[in-house]
Amino acid sequence: MSDIDNKFLNIEPQQAVAGTNWKWKRSFSQFPANTWSLTYYFREVSGKYSFDITATNSDNNFVVNLPFATTNGYAPGVYSGQGFVSYNTDKFIIYDNQLEVSENFTLQGVGRDTRSHAQKVLEAIKGLLEGKFVEDASSYSIAGRSITKLDVQELINAKNYYESLVVMEIRNQRAKQGLQTGQVVRARFTGEF
Repeated sequence: MSDIDNKFLNIEPQQAVAGTNWKWKRSFSQFPANTWSLTYYFREVSGKYSFDITATNSDNNFVVNLPFATTNGYAPGVYSGQGFVSYNTDKFIIYDNQLEVSENFTLQGVGRDTRSHAQKVLEAIKGLLEGKFVEDASSYSIAGRSITKLDVQELINAKNYYESLVVMEIRNQRAKQGLQTGQVVRARFTGEF
């Protein structure tokens, strides 16, 4: 669930887990770390949370080495981030991307539903198709339409769509763990090289 492991990445991560160590380094020939400073500003996309990270200089590389005690306080969510190098009166942007921060699992209590949105909706749709009552089914919506107002064929189409999302989530998780995804890649070559 994270791009970060025990080694320093050579680029900013796109995913990280709160409550773990975060390590990356960057090097720019036009902005040597012994004279320039590098600061990252991360803002959660809904505007609720934020954090800043200042890189340090190590052998003329900008290094971020955050301990788990620091990242433990970062709220889960998707953050827009920008990184700026500065020296005296000069300031330039060198990073503009998003970082997805996952929850610190050790802080989650018993009874917490850890299923993804796609898994929850898929289970609700299957319950409706099987004729079971789903608690507060009227609160579920797909493409702006209430599940209770969908006919059987629309429910089947929605079930197929959400099943494909769940399968994709599982494949992505297996790929991150270095496991086989069950996906077959086919190639067909025509012509000469």
